[in-house]
Amino acid sequence: MIKIVNLSFPEAHKLEIQFSDGSKKVFDYFRPTGFVGSAQFLANSDFFTLAETSFNGRQLVWKNGDEVVYDNCADALRYYWDDESHESEGIDDSIGLLERIEIAKSKQLA
Repeated sequence: MIKIVNLSFPEAHKLEIQFSDGSKKVFDYFRPTGFVGSAQFLANSDFFTLAETSFNGRQLVWKNGDEVVYDNCADALRYYWDDESHESEGIDDSIGLLERIEIAKSKQLA
């Protein structure tokens, strides 16, 4: 199971995540969320930098006090969300997690 091992914030509303398989992805959170709905809290750049991991690196969360207001699963971030490298580009949405893991491994070896 993939885990998030490190977080950094290279620019406002951008998040670099290092995963347990050694890969790194940089996400511009405005692109997938538009900062609407449950993601509205992320528009505040100070709040955005309060991201942390939970469940032993299996989840990325933003909290308001003790309440989680936005979260992402490590698997979704690693294998489904498209980042600035566009690693997921061209992968059909119907492809399941196990196939996506194999595709990611093959791209890392290339």
